[in-house]
Amino acid sequence: MATAEAEHVQQEMSDVLIYLLRLADVLNVDLVHDVIPALVGEKGQILDLGRAKRLVTPGQRRALAHRDGGCTFPGCHVPATWCDAHHVVHWARGGPSDLSNYALLCPRHHTWVHQHDTTADVDATGVRWRLR
Repeated sequence: MATAEAEHVQQEMSDVLIYLLRLADVLNVDLVHDVIPALVGEKGQILDLGRAKRLVTPGQRRALAHRDGGCTFPGCHVPATWCDAHHVVHWARGGPSDLSNYALLCPRHHTWVHQHDTTADVDATGVRWRLR
């Protein structure tokens, strides 16, 4: 019985793959380079966009405000609504537009971080700047 189910599932997956390849051919889409996986939040908002888009989305901004609370620069208490979403690895240098590469910074510290080419470690709990 298990073998028959496994064969059925394998056939369905094969059918889906064939359908996607045909659809990609019709739409002239490169499945390797044009399709971008996305992390989706509770309400369906896209949170991780890879390199598909440069600027932070409203859903990402809400997630950042929740995670960071405000400016992540040590000792700064500027609220999230006044902060910029900063790419820790700059987008122009190949950094993705994902929550794991964003940090909230007030305009003053955003400028400072760029002037000093400062980087940070980002995880689900927050941001830790590597200050020199």
